[in-house]
Amino acid sequence: MLAIIAAVAAFLVAALLTLSSIGKRVREIGTLKALGWSQRLVVRQVLGECLATGVAGGLVGVVLGVLAAAAIGAFGPSLSAELDDRSVRDRRPRTRNKRLLARRRRPFP
Repeated sequence: MLAIIAAVAAFLVAALLTLSSIGKRVREIGTLKALGWSQRLVVRQVLGECLATGVAGGLVGVVLGVLAAAAIGAFGPSLSAELDDRSVRDRRPRTRNKRLLARRRRPFP
């Protein structure tokens, strides 16, 4: 569920940034239209730039993630645990109430 929320949030951020970029480039898009570019070419240009930016950002994110994981593995504390024989042997729940314990042992009628 958390992954779905993160994916939706990432999509919304990307859409917002794309719309913001187009809003800031109204003059440039108007100039391209005045030079004879069709609507299809303008849309392809904008989509191509968005795709290139997304792929570059994804690659940078993956590289930074791998480097951060390597740094944490190299400099972080070791996360190992050992179990002693007592904790492995006795896994039944303990109770201090004798009546409760007696009720548990009684067979069903």
